[in-house]
Amino acid sequence: MSSLEDYYRLTRKLVQLAETWEKSKDQDQSIVQIEAILEDRQLLLKHIIAPNSEEEKQLSKKLLEEEKNLNEKLTTIRHQIGEELQAIRKKKTYNNKYMNSYNNISTDGFFYDKKK
Repeated sequence: MSSLEDYYRLTRKLVQLAETWEKSKDQDQSIVQIEAILEDRQLLLKHIIAPNSEEEKQLSKKLLEEEKNLNEKLTTIRHQIGEELQAIRKKKTYNNKYMNSYNNISTDGFFYDKKK
């Protein structure tokens, strides 16, 4: 198998993982798998040469389409993870404010009556 075919195979595998990520019970494990495949693809990318035959040119075109699809899916995953982290931070902040509500008492609104 050529490097281009291996690269295409790994790209297809990544697309499938990205499509099933949201429904996955263990999303952390899926992210680890995605990262491992991305590293393998990065290594293969160094060995890919320009396509010579007609078959390799067609595979290159398919690969470009799959890359677009993959980029969209990975961007969606990144945004979802970002939203989840933001929600967790917000929940943590609100929880801390609730639990320590009397620690940060503002004295700006108090005044002393000088009348006797």
